[in-house]
Amino acid sequence: MQENWNESALHLIVTGTRRDGRRRYDRQSKQALVKACLQPGVSLAGMALKHGV
Repeated sequence: MQENWNESALHLIVTGTRRDGRRRYDRQSKQALVKACLQPGVSLAGMALKHGV
């Protein structure tokens, strides 16, 4: 059974920024993004661009 997910409700939560500018994200936020990317027909590159990863 396929789960319904709402892409507009998907927000990555930044927990910190390193000195080199790299951002750290909340673990649950990252898991939600990965789960969304595993759905059929979803573009991984498109999701990454849309969410600034």
